[in-house]
Amino acid sequence: MIRLSSVKIQPEEIANFCREFFNREVSGVEYPAGKDRKTVIVHLPDRSIVVSKRASASRAKLEASVLEKLSSTGFVPSLVGRRRDILAQELICGNRLSHELERAYANNRERLLIQSGSTLLDLQEAGKQVGLNKYAPLIGDRDGWFLDFAKSPLRLAKLVNAPVPNYDAEALAKRISPKDLTFVKWDARPGNALFTPKGKVSWFDWEHCGCGSPEDDLVWLLADEWTPINKPAEEFLLQKIAQENSSSLDELSARFRSKAILHSAVRLALIFSRKGSGPWWNVKSAMMADRVGVSLPHVRRLCRRASGWSASLEGSVNLAELFTATEEYASSL
Repeated sequence: MIRLSSVKIQPEEIANFCREFFNREVSGVEYPAGKDRKTVIVHLPDRSIVVSKRASASRAKLEASVLEKLSSTGFVPSLVGRRRDILAQELICGNRLSHELERAYANNRERLLIQSGSTLLDLQEAGKQVGLNKYAPLIGDRDGWFLDFAKSPLRLAKLVNAPVPNYDAEALAKRISPKDLTFVKWDARPGNALFTPKGKVSWFDWEHCGCGSPEDDLVWLLADEWTPINKPAEEFLLQKIAQENSSSLDELSARFRSKAILHSAVRLALIFSRKGSGPWWNVKSAMMADRVGVSLPHVRRLCRRASGWSASLEGSVNLAELFTATEEYASSL
């Protein structure tokens, strides 16, 4: 729900890590998402692994612990090793979930979303069982974090020259405050999951995990621009959370939709920021490189889905109007 930073990994860091950890020289390096990214595929004489640079040694340590504790689920890569802020994990074959969703038929999209969302919820439960909910940091542990998130539509309105929406940001901040704290992946966008040839979903990139609300992972998954609109999958997964936590489905749905609306506003602002004054990006190229969906179809998807969520929440009609105005603004570019 907040833009996450990326740290580029340098060739000399890769070489030094492999010498220090494996006592091996690097045979080759692949950059599946471009040379400006933090994760690469490294080929050694006897094996291939995935090597990532994290923002700090503490982030890498947290991710290493998560991979160790959750590897038995089969839904995360196995840890190979860590040195300071560099992390190595097993190489898993498969396509990114974003690719699978893009090319799947409508009925398969629903199945894929339910499967991937259910896997996230299973990982939440597994995380609790091994104590990660006590070990991982609290999400949004900063004064004013939730109010700042609640004001995302105000910043979007300014960006697209739309009327300032009329809503109570402080009340919204209270609605989205944590409830039923649990371990969550957090950055659970489709680009951070692989669909394997065996039909499993494997989630990677755990450096931003922490403790939040159970619906947080669904917000990242279902409110992403690369995720198709699918109401049945959303309803199924929310019902699953409500049943597993013995919580009110109506209250949970309202909290989910509130967060999903705000997350959509953040994604839209990010898209316009990346586009700048240049043209819309090529959708296929952006997908292959796991980039932000800087395209008019992605903007329209985000706006129409968020408008639907806004209309379903009492007193949020002005936010629905904001997303309509945002789509009109994008169409004029």
